[in-house]
Amino acid sequence: MSDDVVIEKDSEVIRLKDWGVRVINFDLSSANVVHETTQVGIYGAQTTSSKVGELTLTLVFDFLADDKYDFELIRMKLLGLFATPGAFYIWSSRVPYLRWKVAVQGSVNIPRYESSDVASNDVTVTMICSDGYAESVATTLDSLKTSKGKWGLGMNLPRNPLPAYKFTNTNAFQFYNASNIPLLADERPVKIHFNGVVAKSLSIKNKTTSQTLTINHALKKTDKLEITGLVPYVNGTQIYKDSNHEYLDFMKGWNNLEVSGATDFTISFETHFYY
Repeated sequence: MSDDVVIEKDSEVIRLKDWGVRVINFDLSSANVVHETTQVGIYGAQTTSSKVGELTLTLVFDFLADDKYDFELIRMKLLGLFATPGAFYIWSSRVPYLRWKVAVQGSVNIPRYESSDVASNDVTVTMICSDGYAESVATTLDSLKTSKGKWGLGMNLPRNPLPAYKFTNTNAFQFYNASNIPLLADERPVKIHFNGVVAKSLSIKNKTTSQTLTINHALKKTDKLEITGLVPYVNGTQIYKDSNHEYLDFMKGWNNLEVSGATDFTISFETHFYY
């Protein structure tokens, strides 16, 4: 495998090739699906629920140092990268627009190659992605037209019409969820940004899911309303008590939305997509 693997940890982006590392394999499983069953009668069982768990990624690599001292320095850098707690993002240069949030499972051993002071044996690092899915590097606030390299093939995005995620003075519009899964407010919430004039109350309805979120709070054009999952904020202050305590989910594909109670407004939707 000649592709590079890239890691983002503590805001630092590390390309393993720059460390002299040769990636041999970068493989991942599908998410672990767990089924719960209930016995029905004597001879059978019925599935009562299915849940998606973690997925496993395996990175195999080796490296060649200039001398035995350089070997120890590279080994120390790699151990510092992998043998410390905490999650980080990892992706392949082959599909640079999808990344996984992972944590290393178990220990990492970096032995020398037999009879060599400068070459490593194959090193295997096992990582767990608790989310169970890759996420898009981009969010829906990154333009699908101009954000080069952030969007790519296999992301379920239609070409005609090209989805939009920011709307001005438009009361009825569509939101496209390109994920392989629904975007649920209590799991992977879509952040909604709103600026506009509201005399008494603002309602946002997803006609596809038959959900309506109502904010009973007057707003000026200079106010900033943000809705994150179940909780609305105005200028950074939580106003959950001023809502109808509803929320908005977004099904896969097109969702038909409607805004009422507002004038002179702009509304936008911010989310990653998941695959």
